[in-house]
Amino acid sequence: SSCMISRPSKEEAPVRSITVSGSGSINVKPDMVSMKFIVRNSGWNCPQVAERNALLTSNTLSALKEAGIPESDISTFDYSITQDNSHAYAGEYTARNTIAVIVRNIEMTGKVIDAAVKNNTGANGITSFEYLVSDKTTALREARTLAVQNAQDAASLLAGASGCKVNSVLEIREDY
Repeated sequence: SSCMISRPSKEEAPVRSITVSGSGSINVKPDMVSMKFIVRNSGWNCPQVAERNALLTSNTLSALKEAGIPESDISTFDYSITQDNSHAYAGEYTARNTIAVIVRNIEMTGKVIDAAVKNNTGANGITSFEYLVSDKTTALREARTLAVQNAQDAASLLAGASGCKVNSVLEIREDY
C-alpha cells in the first residue's frame, strides 16, 4: 500500500504544501493454495473425445472430493473442443477442461495434487499454483498505517530541513 500526503507549512500564510509519498508492506504467511488442473484428451471422433473428457473430469472431481476438498472449493471452467486444422487436412479433436481448486489447509496440497494428477485420475497437469491469505484485512490495515507513517516522516524531514513546520494533512490518496 502507498499513500501521498500534502500538508500546509503554515496556516496563517497562503496555502503552501509539501507533497510526499509513502509506502508500507507487510509479509503474511499464506494459509491457502489455489490450483488449476487441466483435463485434456484428443481423438479422431468428436463425440468420443467429449465423452472421454467428461469421464476424466468426473474422475478428477471425485478424487479431489475424496482427498478432502469440499465441493464448494472446486469449480470447472474453460471447457472447449477444438479441431487441429494446422495441416492441409482436418486433424484430431481435443477436448479441454480446467478445474479450479482452493486448498484451505496447505498441509493437504501434496495429497490434492497426487489425487488429481499423480494417481492418473484424469487431470493431465497443473496450469497455475498460487499461495493465498484468507484474511487480508489485518495485513492491509498494517500496510496502510506504515505507508502513512512513512509519508509523515518524509514530510516532517522535508519541512524541518526547509525551516517550516508540518500542520494538518490536506489530502491522502491511496494507490496500489
